[in-house]
This record gives sequence, structure tokens and C-alpha cells, in this order.
Amino acid sequence: MSGIGYQVSGIYLMTFIFCNHFLTSVSAFFLPGYFGDLIKKETGKTAQDYIQAKVIDVAKERIFDQSKSVSQIAYELGFKYPQHFTRLFKQRVGTTPNEYRMLN
Repeated sequence: MSGIGYQVSGIYLMTFIFCNHFLTSVSAFFLPGYFGDLIKKETGKTAQDYIQAKVIDVAKERIFDQSKSVSQIAYELGFKYPQHFTRLFKQRVGTTPNEYRMLN
């Protein structure tokens, strides 16, 4: 791979790693600001906005697994406190995870 395709694939991979709690390990490989600058250049979003959007995308898929509680999904996504997940979800989607589950 080369060029932008490689960078976008790299962004997706790095997002996956960030969302799975390897931030401290991965950040050792980058100069300060490099990841954020790369995300901003390729997506127009800040790294935080990009990562949060990806987390919410995954959450939207997992929310339909009725065998899991919202708290379980929050923990799987790396949230220490489920209420932080619920707050972020509501900010991004406009409904709580339970409301989203019932509406869809």
C-alpha cells in the first residue's frame, strides 16, 4: 500500500488500537501530535472526535445484542464507568443507549 490508502488504513488500525486501550503502548511510536495531525489531515476531525465517532459506530452495532446489558457493552468498549458511555452516546446520537435499542 502507498499514499493516502495506506494512511487511511493506518488510521483505521490506530483507531481500533486506541479503542482497545493500547493508547500508552502505541503513543510511544509517535512524535507528540503526529497521530492527531494525521487524523485531522485525512478526516477533517480532531483525533478525539474521530475516535469517539468510531466508538459510537461500534456501540450502535453492539447495542442490538439483547443478551448484553448496556453496562456490559460499555465495559467491552473500554469505559471504566458505564455512565460515561451513556453520556457520550447521548451527546453523539441524541438518545440514550437503551432508548436507541428500543427505537431501532
